[in-house]
Amino acid sequence: MGEHQRIEAHLDATAARLSDAVVLRRGHLDAVALLDPAGTSIEASVNGAGLRRGALVIGRFAARASLRGGTGTITASIAGSSGRAFDIQSLIRVTPDNYTVTAQGTLDRRPLKLVTPAVFTRDGDGWRLAATDLTFSGGDAKLSGRFTGKSSAIDATLARMPLSILDIGYPGLGLGGNASGTLSYAQGGGAAPTGKIDMTVRGLTRSGLILSSRPVDVGIAGVLSPDRIAARAVAATGGKTVGRAQMLLTLPAGPDLTTRVSNAGAFAQLRYDGPADTIWRLTGVELFDLTGPVAIARMWAARSPTRRSAALSRPRGRASKARRPAPS
Repeated sequence: MGEHQRIEAHLDATAARLSDAVVLRRGHLDAVALLDPAGTSIEASVNGAGLRRGALVIGRFAARASLRGGTGTITASIAGSSGRAFDIQSLIRVTPDNYTVTAQGTLDRRPLKLVTPAVFTRDGDGWRLAATDLTFSGGDAKLSGRFTGKSSAIDATLARMPLSILDIGYPGLGLGGNASGTLSYAQGGGAAPTGKIDMTVRGLTRSGLILSSRPVDVGIAGVLSPDRIAARAVAATGGKTVGRAQMLLTLPAGPDLTTRVSNAGAFAQLRYDGPADTIWRLTGVELFDLTGPVAIARMWAARSPTRRSAALSRPRGRASKARRPAPS
């Protein structure tokens, strides 16, 4: 090794609690780093089983890194469950200013793959993601964006993307159907967050332990601007429009978007005339069920308060009561 400093580690873990929320049943790490002024070299491998955080369970995982002066490769594989079973393998090619990620696997035993590699390139004080194409069970998503420590921006275009992919991040969500449309969002950099959504969901359902909602088609259009949030939605089932909704939030000044929404002046309208179980079962509440026809016409309005959250806790305005259709 000459005069170069060498750091070597070999660690084993059994029934380890890595934090209050993370538990590891078994793990092993081997790592060797050589501190060469011409470029640090790293050879490392890790593997384990039974990594758990809440509803996320990684049954097995393994990774290997081989880097010289910031250039090299990292391979990784994980398998587990987060509401739905997944098994994913990836390869990352690393340079000081570029990460190229390829990945493929299965989710709920259906194929999941990056058709084009995800390429992250250093861009000023952050990283830029070039347009990349992800496929899952016949659906397609094109993603691009830019990310820094203080800001982020992402653009996505979906085509027949199954909503079950959301179970990776939200275990047990249980949504079915597929989504097509566009989504964009940007925040940070000293500016207020902005975004836009124009999405159609075909066959939206939610499955619980006992019941599933009947499929409904939903169209959503919304805009987040520096001073307001506006959205419209239309729902149809069996070739008939059964629901319409619209919302406008006027955002006051505030330190973050959550606080501004809590203090927003609001106006909303909801109309629904169709099967009660169609909308009730989407809530995921299974202690009891609602069935039969229902008709709802409701309007809600609130002024922006001077105190935080008062608009949501003490709304002003009027609402028409839900009516039950006359028996046929």
